[in-house]
Amino acid sequence: MTAAVFILCGIVIFWKQPENSVHFANYSAQMVYAAVNDSNHVDVENKNMKQIVAWLGEHHGENNFVLPVALNGDSGLVGCRVLDWHGQKVSMLCYGLSGSGHVDLFVANSNIFPDAPPEDKPQFVSSGGMPTASWSHDGEAYLMVGHGDMGALEMIFQPKAAARRQSPVRASFMLAGISNFQTIYLE
Repeated sequence: MTAAVFILCGIVIFWKQPENSVHFANYSAQMVYAAVNDSNHVDVENKNMKQIVAWLGEHHGENNFVLPVALNGDSGLVGCRVLDWHGQKVSMLCYGLSGSGHVDLFVANSNIFPDAPPEDKPQFVSSGGMPTASWSHDGEAYLMVGHGDMGALEMIFQPKAAARRQSPVRASFMLAGISNFQTIYLE
């Protein structure tokens, strides 16, 4: 009987551990690791946002997202990837930006996190020694990993930098009250 109690306690403890690891800080650490250390950084090299969005959808990744205006359109886009995290699909967009260096943007459903980042207010922190920005919007959690310094990452969210990079060709609209984010639609 004592052995059965110990086994049952072990099973309960084992099942409880994954719940704790679903917190955004753990997700952030794992995505930073993927951004820095994975040998296959992107699954698809493509500079066309429309094709990237379609590929992400075909591979069950998040493909309905809102990006900072500085990342709008095809400028700087390098490619994408779909990762698995706790049974959920996470989309990664890779950008090579002049002046800001290289950034990777991870998009996941925010419902999987009991502590998702605040809505439409990017939080800047260092994770794994890398500068990151995280926020939520419309059911999605965003994590941007910079491969430079924090100041360069923060510049992506500045309206001045956003206006300089905005693409007039892309069909999208400004979100009410948020002047530096735009929705990306599959046209």
